[in-house]
Amino acid sequence: MITGSLNTTVTFSTVVADHTPEMIAAALYLLESSRFDQTTGCWHWTKTLATGGYGQITTTAVFDLFRAKGAHRASKMLFDGWRPEDRHEHHRHRCGSRDCINPMHALTGSASDNWSDRAEYGSYGAKLTVSKVRDIKSRSGESSRLLAIEYGVHRSVIHRIRRGVLWKNVS
Repeated sequence: MITGSLNTTVTFSTVVADHTPEMIAAALYLLESSRFDQTTGCWHWTKTLATGGYGQITTTAVFDLFRAKGAHRASKMLFDGWRPEDRHEHHRHRCGSRDCINPMHALTGSASDNWSDRAEYGSYGAKLTVSKVRDIKSRSGESSRLLAIEYGVHRSVIHRIRRGVLWKNVS
């Protein structure tokens, strides 16, 4: 049994009872590819992370089974039976951790809901914080390229912050 602080409990027996051998193998792969955090209840993905910090499935068998590259989406499908109603449905992390694949930490919603969550958790970019964004905004005369190197983000992130596309609520 795996439990956590967000009232999360998933038992492997519930997965085994309702799934095919391929799905059980996929469940084992997901569980073996994550590290359980007893404090938060998060299942942190330990394999490849996509650019945005989300767990990325690179195993063909698991990808083919769920048609999902995102480990968090595959986990939600496998453990909760979730299927996105349309391809624009978002999988939101109520724990605020992009690498978390615990299906109990996931909510579905719209793009707007997802952006609201990002604002709440300050997770527009894993490398930026509110204080760093304020510093970027205060240095308007400096090169975007140099600021991007300093903060370890792509130059386009600096441009979007300056235009008010990203972090628009931070002044």
